[in-house]
Amino acid sequence: MKKLLALIIAAALCAGLCGCASTVRVSGAQIDADGHLILSMSDGSTLDAGLARGEKGEKGDKGDKGEQGIQGLPGEKGEKGDKGDRGPRGEKGERGAQGIQGERGATGYSGGSGASGRDGVDGKTPYIGKNGHWWIGDEDTGVSATVSPGTRVTSAEDIKKAIEGGTAEISLMNDLTLSEPLKITADTVIHGNGYKVKLDSDIKNPIFNGDKKSLTLDNMTLDGQNKRVNGYFGAINGGEDSSLTLSNVTIENVEAERIIRAVSVESVNLTNVTIRNNKTINSNEGAYGLLFTNVENMTLKNVSITDNNIVKSLILIWGDNKLNALTAESLTIENNTIGEHILATSGTNCSDTITLTSGSIKGNNTAGIYMVGNLTIGKDMNVQCGITLNNDSAKGVCTLTNNGTIVGDITSADWAVQQRGLPHYTGNGTHTGNKTNITDLTAPTQP
Repeated sequence: MKKLLALIIAAALCAGLCGCASTVRVSGAQIDADGHLILSMSDGSTLDAGLARGEKGEKGDKGDKGEQGIQGLPGEKGEKGDKGDRGPRGEKGERGAQGIQGERGATGYSGGSGASGRDGVDGKTPYIGKNGHWWIGDEDTGVSATVSPGTRVTSAEDIKKAIEGGTAEISLMNDLTLSEPLKITADTVIHGNGYKVKLDSDIKNPIFNGDKKSLTLDNMTLDGQNKRVNGYFGAINGGEDSSLTLSNVTIENVEAERIIRAVSVESVNLTNVTIRNNKTINSNEGAYGLLFTNVENMTLKNVSITDNNIVKSLILIWGDNKLNALTAESLTIENNTIGEHILATSGTNCSDTITLTSGSIKGNNTAGIYMVGNLTIGKDMNVQCGITLNNDSAKGVCTLTNNGTIVGDITSADWAVQQRGLPHYTGNGTHTGNKTNITDLTAPTQP
């Protein structure tokens, strides 16, 4: 097709140049929409030379890859793009190897000596007090200097099991709170080690009931927390043919018919005992502070009884078939509210003795001492209350021996004088007050 087209164009050009067909020549050529070659002649006519475009042939084979062209010149630098978002933090890399130790630096210059500081205040050296506690100065830390032997208990359940099992020696390792009484089943020593035994509710029967077994309590505080102990046995009870011993014991905030009760025991020993802020409740049996009945030996050493509220007598000694003997050293009875007497006896006779070696009785609201028996006031004893001393029913003569100080009236009850006669007063102490119904053996003898 291309060859035919070329011949036609050549013929037309030849005719125009040679003038072989007059003066008509080809003035232009174009392919129309149908693919025909249309020749424009100089005379204004057109000549259709036929198809100038053939049908599309088959795709030829791919040619060989040409050689790489020469690299073009660099284009112009584009504008700076916006800052992209920060990517997530990468995982922590492994720790690098330790670097080589640097050389040791040169020794620095020694600084000058500073000014001497002021001497400090001498500290207080702890010491073990009479109660076995550590003391600092005048302060009792409440901490026992030693942990006592025996089965160690840390709860109310522990001590109950130990007592019911007949354990002879028990040692408290912390404060205990009780909601029921403890009845001693064998001779028992309970070491408090400076801890407290407390009540958290009202109970019936004693907190510690020795009954007919010997009971020793030491280095503890019995805190009733103003709860009530019901029953005539009181808060602490000692029974027949036993002994009751309290050492370094404080009894406080107890409400009971009696604070301590001991009946027909062989001995009562209270040493370094404080009885304070307790209250007795009225009862048919008698609301006494300390009740000792038929006790052969009662020893009170460094006992303080203060700020109690007692319905009847603070201390009552009741005896009818045994010799009763009470000895008190460093006895303090102060600021108590008492319904009857500070110290009283019942059923005793002139063979029974009460000896108050040292201490003081003062600041209480009641008349004082009312008793049958022999009463001795030691030279270091200060009694600021009245004293009523009666002879016994067998008309035995009782004696008040005063070698200390008595401030208050001394007498014998009228009824006792009528029935039993006059008791005696003697001693080298001082007395301020009246003496009536008594034979004063210190008075000058009438010629």
